[in-house]
Amino acid sequence: LKRRIEALPAPQLPVAWPASGFEPGDAAYLSVNNIIAPPRRIMVGRGAHDRNGTLTIVLVHPLGQAVEVMQEIAGQIAAHFPEDHCMVYGGVTVKCKAKAHVEEGYRDGSWWRIPINISWRSFS
Repeated sequence: LKRRIEALPAPQLPVAWPASGFEPGDAAYLSVNNIIAPPRRIMVGRGAHDRNGTLTIVLVHPLGQAVEVMQEIAGQIAAHFPEDHCMVYGGVTVKCKAKAHVEEGYRDGSWWRIPINISWRSFS
């Protein structure tokens, strides 16, 4: 998932990774959070577990630009995570369960935030 975020098309925006100590300036950036559900055992014996989660990428943009421009950027981020897209790292495959969903934006002080939710699944 991290490599896929790092490969996002233009505009290239700085990324605030969890616990990274990122300090925002006054330009747009992305904030990343990953909510992971407890793994479910799928076999009686030892083996793979069914793992699910929601990766949330929040487009954080200073106020003053047209909302439509920010929505377009959020849509481009969502399009980068299409339904059934598989990502492989270290022998583990993570699959996008559905199309990424752009949530309604909201004001947070002098910023406009637009969450993009990506549902994923892995058997590992």
